[in-house]
Amino acid sequence: MRCSYRPTLRFAAWASICATLIAACAACQRLADDFHRLRGTALRKNGNHAQALEYYGRIHTNRQDAPLLRDIADCYEMLDDTSNLFATYRRIHALTGDIEDLENLIFLQLGREAYDQAIPDLEAMVAHAPDDWRYRSLLIEAYCATTRTNDARDALARMADALPPTASNHADMARLWAAVGDADSATAALALAVAAAPGQLEWRLALASMQTRAGDYAGALSNLDALAASSPDDPDVLQLLGFTLGEMGRRDEAVECFRRCLRHDQLNGTALNNLAYFLLLENTNISEAFELAQSAVQVERASHTVDTLAFAHYRKGNHALALRYLKEAAQLLEAEGAGSDPELQFHFGLVYAELGKLDTALPYFREALAAQPALRALLKSERYYPVLQPRLVLPEGQ
Repeated sequence: MRCSYRPTLRFAAWASICATLIAACAACQRLADDFHRLRGTALRKNGNHAQALEYYGRIHTNRQDAPLLRDIADCYEMLDDTSNLFATYRRIHALTGDIEDLENLIFLQLGREAYDQAIPDLEAMVAHAPDDWRYRSLLIEAYCATTRTNDARDALARMADALPPTASNHADMARLWAAVGDADSATAALALAVAAAPGQLEWRLALASMQTRAGDYAGALSNLDALAASSPDDPDVLQLLGFTLGEMGRRDEAVECFRRCLRHDQLNGTALNNLAYFLLLENTNISEAFELAQSAVQVERASHTVDTLAFAHYRKGNHALALRYLKEAAQLLEAEGAGSDPELQFHFGLVYAELGKLDTALPYFREALAAQPALRALLKSERYYPVLQPRLVLPEGQ
């Protein structure tokens, strides 16, 4: 009976000792973690981000709270370690459940063009905040960036049905419709925006530009006349007005608009190029047109400006130089990712024909006339047209 209680006492004593040791170890671990955190922070602030991560990595995962994870993310960002940066922000969001952390992750992904990774998070954000149109817009843009055009169109159609019909919303919808390649819907949406807010000159100019590209010159002219009345010296308005008038066959008025534009903006490359081209089409003031074309190339060396310079050399009789510049224009066009340019093809045909290479010129003329039949009026004025005409396969009635 005297010894019956002793084993229990010994067990209790050992249990107490073990508990004390465990507590001491935990305290030591906390002290070590605090040291590693302080050391990592000092290194991070001194710009030693790789070393800071080594110390942060020694802290037990269970003790890596959100502020520490943000410091770790800062190191990954400074080291441009995108994969670990995204993973860390995802851990932060999982830990806090804070929607702002998900927003930070989304903007980091979009800023680094990681659209595929951003799309699921954007979809989650849209589901969480369906009335936040900003995230709907970003989701559509991400779909477009990843060539998921059908998804973008579906999302945009849903957005159009739910969006309040305000002027700014119509303008935003126009931008998004343009992003998915639906020019008609974009134009219609921007027309609604302009009708709701006629004083928004920037929207009206954008609408006129869309209408010009679509061949709605009468609609474009109506908007441009309104813009010219309120901003008669605006180079952008004058440049687009000149182009529209030229496309309508009112070339004398177009030339005057380009000249007015250049009086206010001497380095307007578009106006320089267009004025040169219209003068070359009229085959008048060739020397002036040549100088304008050279200036346009100096402002912007692009396929359309180099093509105009080639056309100017053609008009001056410098056919070898014209061919050289046409080949450069074709290379620039390919680099720009644009489709075939009928006028560039037509100029190739003109130059090869003048060089006596009618067989080489023929396919260029065919391609140009198939895409832009109106060019035949220019071709008719060339001395070799009667020879080429029977061999040209043109649309019926041309």
